[in-house]
Amino acid sequence: MGALITPPLITPIAAHYGWRFAFLLTGFLGVLWLILWWRIARSPFLPGQSSGAQGRGSLKIQWPDLRERRLWVVVAGFGLGGLALGVAAYLSPLYLNRALGLSQTELGHVLWIPMLGWEAGYFFWGWVADRFAANEPRPVRIFVLLTILSLPTAFMTLTSSWVVAIALFCWSTFIADGFVVMSLRVGSRIFPADRVGMVAGIGSGSWGAVQAVIQPVYGAWFDRPWYAATFISMSLLPLVGTLLWLWLSKPWAAATSGAGTSSAVPAARG
Repeated sequence: MGALITPPLITPIAAHYGWRFAFLLTGFLGVLWLILWWRIARSPFLPGQSSGAQGRGSLKIQWPDLRERRLWVVVAGFGLGGLALGVAAYLSPLYLNRALGLSQTELGHVLWIPMLGWEAGYFFWGWVADRFAANEPRPVRIFVLLTILSLPTAFMTLTSSWVVAIALFCWSTFIADGFVVMSLRVGSRIFPADRVGMVAGIGSGSWGAVQAVIQPVYGAWFDRPWYAATFISMSLLPLVGTLLWLWLSKPWAAATSGAGTSSAVPAARG
Protein backbone atom coordinates (compact mmCIF):
# COMPACT_ATOMS: atom_id res chain seq x y z
CA MET A 1 0.00 0.00 0.00
CA GLY A 2 2.88 2.33 0.81
CA ALA A 3 4.49 1.68 -2.56
CA LEU A 4 1.15 2.44 -4.20
CA ILE A 5 0.56 5.86 -2.66
CA THR A 6 4.16 7.10 -2.35
CA PRO A 7 5.02 7.99 -6.02
CA PRO A 8 2.03 10.28 -6.72
CA LEU A 9 2.28 11.81 -3.23
CA ILE A 10 6.02 12.44 -2.93
CA THR A 11 7.02 13.22 -6.54
CA PRO A 12 5.38 16.69 -6.71
CA ILE A 13 6.67 17.50 -3.21
CA ALA A 14 10.22 16.57 -4.18
CA ALA A 15 9.92 18.57 -7.41
CA HIS A 16 8.85 21.74 -5.58
CA TYR A 17 10.73 21.51 -2.26
CA GLY A 18 13.67 19.20 -2.98
CA TRP A 19 14.51 15.60 -2.13
CA ARG A 20 15.65 16.43 1.43
CA PHE A 21 12.22 17.73 2.39
CA ALA A 22 10.63 14.68 0.74
CA PHE A 23 12.67 12.39 2.99
CA LEU A 24 11.81 14.44 6.09
CA LEU A 25 8.13 14.37 5.21
CA THR A 26 8.02 10.61 4.67
CA GLY A 27 9.81 10.10 7.99
CA PHE A 28 7.28 12.31 9.74
CA LEU A 29 4.39 10.44 8.11
CA GLY A 30 5.98 7.21 9.28
CA VAL A 31 5.87 8.46 12.87
CA LEU A 32 2.19 9.35 12.49
CA TRP A 33 1.51 5.90 11.06
CA LEU A 34 3.33 4.28 13.99
CA ILE A 35 1.14 6.23 16.44
CA LEU A 36 -1.97 5.08 14.59
CA TRP A 37 -0.76 1.47 14.68
CA TRP A 38 -0.06 1.76 18.42
CA ARG A 39 -3.62 2.92 18.97
CA ILE A 40 -5.35 0.12 17.04
CA ALA A 41 -3.02 -2.84 17.70
CA ARG A 42 -4.82 -3.76 20.92
CA SER A 43 -8.19 -4.97 22.11
CA PRO A 44 -10.91 -4.87 20.96
CA PHE A 45 -9.36 -4.57 17.47
CA LEU A 46 -6.96 -7.45 18.09
CA PRO A 47 -7.51 -10.42 20.41
CA GLY A 48 -5.69 -10.46 23.70
CA GLN A 49 -2.54 -12.49 24.30
CA SER A 50 -3.20 -16.18 24.76
CA SER A 51 -2.60 -17.68 28.17
CA GLY A 52 -2.10 -21.10 29.72
CA ALA A 53 -0.39 -24.02 28.03
CA GLN A 54 -1.12 -22.73 24.56
CA GLY A 55 0.43 -19.38 25.35
CA ARG A 56 3.54 -20.98 26.88
CA GLY A 57 3.93 -23.28 23.89
CA SER A 58 3.85 -20.34 21.50
CA LEU A 59 7.04 -18.98 23.14
CA LYS A 60 9.11 -21.95 21.97
CA ILE A 61 11.45 -21.24 19.06
CA GLN A 62 10.92 -23.72 16.24
CA TRP A 63 13.60 -23.67 13.58
CA PRO A 64 12.89 -24.82 10.02
CA ASP A 65 14.49 -28.11 9.04
CA LEU A 66 16.35 -27.81 5.74
CA ARG A 67 15.92 -31.55 5.21
CA GLU A 68 12.15 -31.27 4.95
CA ARG A 69 10.60 -31.33 1.51
CA ARG A 70 7.69 -29.22 2.71
CA LEU A 71 10.06 -26.34 3.49
CA TRP A 72 11.32 -26.37 -0.08
CA VAL A 73 7.74 -26.55 -1.35
CA VAL A 74 7.18 -23.10 0.12
CA VAL A 75 10.54 -21.85 -1.13
CA ALA A 76 9.92 -23.00 -4.71
CA GLY A 77 6.48 -21.42 -4.96
CA PHE A 78 7.10 -18.20 -3.06
CA GLY A 79 10.73 -17.44 -3.86
CA LEU A 80 10.74 -18.19 -7.59
CA GLY A 81 7.07 -17.55 -8.30
CA GLY A 82 7.17 -14.12 -6.70
CA LEU A 83 10.31 -13.02 -8.55
CA ALA A 84 8.48 -10.42 -10.66
CA LEU A 85 7.61 -8.37 -7.59
CA GLY A 86 11.25 -7.44 -7.11
CA VAL A 87 11.84 -6.76 -10.80
CA ALA A 88 8.81 -4.48 -11.01
CA ALA A 89 9.76 -2.64 -7.83
CA TYR A 90 13.49 -2.17 -8.47
CA LEU A 91 14.07 -2.32 -12.22
CA SER A 92 10.91 -0.91 -13.80
CA PRO A 93 12.03 2.73 -13.25
CA LEU A 94 15.35 2.00 -14.95
CA TYR A 95 13.71 0.33 -17.91
CA LEU A 96 11.07 3.02 -18.36
CA ASN A 97 13.75 5.70 -18.19
CA ARG A 98 16.56 4.14 -20.21
CA ALA A 99 14.63 2.19 -22.81
CA LEU A 100 11.44 4.24 -23.15
CA GLY A 101 12.63 7.71 -22.21
CA LEU A 102 10.41 8.63 -19.26
CA SER A 103 11.78 11.40 -17.05
CA GLN A 104 12.01 11.26 -13.26
CA THR A 105 8.91 13.41 -12.92
CA GLU A 106 6.98 11.30 -15.42
CA LEU A 107 8.01 8.16 -13.55
CA GLY A 108 6.57 9.60 -10.37
CA HIS A 109 3.19 9.87 -12.05
CA VAL A 110 3.03 6.27 -13.33
CA LEU A 111 5.03 4.04 -10.97
CA TRP A 112 2.03 3.60 -8.71
CA ILE A 113 0.32 1.52 -11.43
CA PRO A 114 2.43 -1.67 -11.01
CA MET A 115 1.93 -1.28 -7.26
CA LEU A 116 -1.82 -1.20 -7.87
CA GLY A 117 -1.54 -4.62 -9.51
CA TRP A 118 0.53 -5.73 -6.51
CA GLU A 119 -2.15 -4.53 -4.10
CA ALA A 120 -5.11 -5.93 -6.03
CA GLY A 121 -3.41 -9.28 -6.56
CA TYR A 122 -3.27 -10.10 -2.87
CA PHE A 123 -7.01 -9.60 -2.47
CA PHE A 124 -7.94 -11.42 -5.69
CA TRP A 125 -5.73 -14.46 -5.21
CA GLY A 126 -6.65 -14.61 -1.55
CA TRP A 127 -10.26 -14.93 -2.67
CA VAL A 128 -9.27 -17.57 -5.24
CA ALA A 129 -7.41 -19.55 -2.57
CA ASP A 130 -10.40 -19.48 -0.21
CA ARG A 131 -12.92 -20.18 -2.96
CA PHE A 132 -11.19 -22.77 -5.13
CA ALA A 133 -8.38 -24.22 -3.01
CA ALA A 134 -9.95 -24.35 0.44
CA ASN A 135 -10.02 -28.15 0.46
CA GLU A 136 -7.19 -28.79 -2.00
CA PRO A 137 -3.89 -29.72 -0.35
CA ARG A 138 -2.14 -29.55 -3.71
CA PRO A 139 -3.82 -27.01 -6.05
CA VAL A 140 -1.96 -28.06 -9.20
CA ARG A 141 -4.33 -26.40 -11.64
CA ILE A 142 -3.94 -22.99 -10.00
CA PHE A 143 -0.13 -23.22 -10.00
CA VAL A 144 -0.12 -24.26 -13.66
CA LEU A 145 -2.49 -21.40 -14.51
CA LEU A 146 -0.26 -18.90 -12.71
CA THR A 147 2.77 -20.23 -14.60
CA ILE A 148 1.06 -19.71 -17.95
CA LEU A 149 -0.14 -16.24 -16.96
CA SER A 150 3.45 -15.27 -16.07
CA LEU A 151 4.68 -15.66 -19.64
CA PRO A 152 3.41 -12.44 -21.33
CA THR A 153 6.05 -10.30 -19.62
CA ALA A 154 8.67 -12.06 -21.74
CA PHE A 155 7.46 -9.90 -24.66
CA MET A 156 8.17 -6.61 -22.84
CA THR A 157 10.88 -5.47 -25.27
CA LEU A 158 8.65 -5.97 -28.33
CA THR A 159 6.78 -2.76 -27.57
CA SER A 160 8.00 0.84 -27.55
CA SER A 161 4.89 2.04 -25.73
CA TRP A 162 5.39 2.93 -22.08
CA VAL A 163 1.66 2.39 -21.56
CA VAL A 164 1.95 -1.24 -22.63
CA ALA A 165 5.14 -1.65 -20.60
CA ILE A 166 3.44 -0.31 -17.47
CA ALA A 167 0.50 -2.64 -18.10
CA LEU A 168 2.87 -5.62 -18.34
CA PHE A 169 4.63 -4.65 -15.12
CA CYS A 170 1.25 -4.33 -13.44
CA TRP A 171 0.22 -7.73 -14.77
CA SER A 172 3.46 -9.35 -13.61
CA THR A 173 2.98 -8.15 -10.02
CA PHE A 174 -0.65 -9.23 -10.06
CA ILE A 175 0.26 -12.77 -11.11
CA ALA A 176 3.28 -13.00 -8.81
CA ASP A 177 0.90 -12.32 -5.91
CA GLY A 178 -0.88 -15.53 -6.84
CA PHE A 179 2.29 -17.56 -6.26
CA VAL A 180 2.83 -15.82 -2.92
CA VAL A 181 -0.72 -16.36 -1.67
CA MET A 182 -1.02 -19.95 -2.89
CA SER A 183 2.39 -20.88 -1.46
CA LEU A 184 1.38 -19.56 1.95
CA ARG A 185 -1.96 -21.34 1.65
CA VAL A 186 -0.25 -24.66 0.93
CA GLY A 187 2.35 -24.04 3.61
CA SER A 188 -0.30 -23.39 6.24
CA ARG A 189 -1.80 -26.80 5.47
CA ILE A 190 1.35 -28.89 5.43
CA PHE A 191 2.85 -27.36 8.60
CA PRO A 192 1.25 -27.52 12.05
CA ALA A 193 -0.95 -24.60 13.07
CA ASP A 194 1.55 -23.32 15.63
CA ARG A 195 4.18 -22.88 12.89
CA VAL A 196 2.20 -20.72 10.47
CA GLY A 197 4.32 -17.70 11.38
CA MET A 198 7.41 -19.68 10.49
CA VAL A 199 5.85 -20.55 7.13
CA ALA A 200 5.46 -16.85 6.38
CA GLY A 201 9.08 -16.33 7.40
CA ILE A 202 10.26 -19.15 5.13
CA GLY A 203 8.37 -17.67 2.21
CA SER A 204 9.53 -14.09 2.74
CA GLY A 205 13.09 -15.19 3.47
CA SER A 206 13.27 -17.30 0.33
CA TRP A 207 11.93 -14.41 -1.73
CA GLY A 208 14.58 -12.11 -0.29
CA ALA A 209 17.29 -14.69 -0.97
CA VAL A 210 16.23 -15.07 -4.60
CA GLN A 211 16.21 -11.29 -5.02
CA ALA A 212 19.68 -11.04 -3.45
CA VAL A 213 21.01 -13.50 -6.01
CA ILE A 214 19.14 -12.37 -9.12
CA GLN A 215 19.11 -8.57 -8.79
CA PRO A 216 22.89 -8.11 -9.22
CA VAL A 217 22.70 -10.31 -12.31
CA TYR A 218 19.77 -8.36 -13.72
CA GLY A 219 21.51 -5.10 -12.87
CA ALA A 220 24.53 -6.14 -14.92
CA TRP A 221 22.26 -7.20 -17.77
CA PHE A 222 20.52 -3.82 -17.68
CA ASP A 223 23.87 -2.06 -17.97
CA ARG A 224 24.76 -3.96 -21.17
CA PRO A 225 21.70 -3.55 -21.92
CA TRP A 226 20.19 -7.06 -22.16
CA TYR A 227 16.59 -6.18 -21.46
CA ALA A 228 15.13 -9.10 -23.41
CA ALA A 229 17.21 -11.64 -21.47
CA THR A 230 16.03 -10.11 -18.21
CA PHE A 231 12.33 -10.24 -18.98
CA ILE A 232 12.41 -13.65 -20.65
CA SER A 233 14.20 -15.23 -17.69
CA MET A 234 11.88 -13.42 -15.27
CA SER A 235 8.93 -15.03 -17.03
CA LEU A 236 10.49 -18.51 -17.12
CA LEU A 237 11.77 -18.77 -13.54
CA PRO A 238 8.21 -19.20 -12.18
CA LEU A 239 8.00 -22.22 -14.49
CA VAL A 240 11.10 -23.62 -12.80
CA GLY A 241 9.52 -22.94 -9.43
CA THR A 242 6.29 -24.68 -10.41
CA LEU A 243 8.12 -27.76 -11.70
CA LEU A 244 10.06 -27.96 -8.43
CA TRP A 245 6.84 -27.46 -6.49
CA LEU A 246 5.12 -30.28 -8.38
CA TRP A 247 8.01 -32.64 -7.73
CA LEU A 248 8.52 -31.72 -4.09
CA SER A 249 4.83 -31.81 -3.17
CA LYS A 250 4.03 -35.11 -4.84
CA PRO A 251 4.94 -37.49 -1.94
CA TRP A 252 2.47 -35.96 0.50
CA ALA A 253 -0.32 -35.23 -1.97
CA ALA A 254 -1.95 -38.61 -1.41
CA ALA A 255 -1.50 -38.37 2.36
CA THR A 256 -3.50 -35.14 2.51
CA SER A 257 -6.16 -35.90 -0.09
CA GLY A 258 -8.76 -36.82 2.51
CA ALA A 259 -7.39 -35.04 5.55
CA GLY A 260 -9.76 -32.07 5.49
CA THR A 261 -8.68 -28.49 6.15
CA SER A 262 -7.05 -28.71 9.56
CA SER A 263 -4.49 -31.52 9.39
CA ALA A 264 -0.79 -31.19 8.79
CA VAL A 265 1.15 -33.80 6.88
CA PRO A 266 4.24 -35.51 8.30
CA ALA A 267 7.57 -34.00 7.38
CA ALA A 268 9.02 -35.60 4.27
CA ARG A 269 12.79 -35.61 3.94
CA GLY A 270 15.11 -36.35 1.08
